[in-house]
Amino acid sequence: MKDFVRTTGSVVEVRVISWDGPHAPKSEWAEFEALPADPTHEQLEAAKKRALADNRYFRRCGKCGSLKPTGWMRERGLCQSCAEGLSGVIP
Repeated sequence: MKDFVRTTGSVVEVRVISWDGPHAPKSEWAEFEALPADPTHEQLEAAKKRALADNRYFRRCGKCGSLKPTGWMRERGLCQSCAEGLSGVIP
């Protein structure tokens, strides 16, 4: 999930996925948490873990168990890949 959580200085950001249409995903970085100036490696890693555990940004697929950005989740708690495979849903 390193492509979806990053640090810029003392700020932890998450990549938020949204859709402009059925085949037009877009992403933007949103601030998750600002840490004190010059955070330690441990503080940064703990903040990244908190971001990954935040259901506003990430969820686990009910079928495959993979952690995915909420923008890649479909109804019934399935990721796009599992939803497509189970019900013929086109992402």
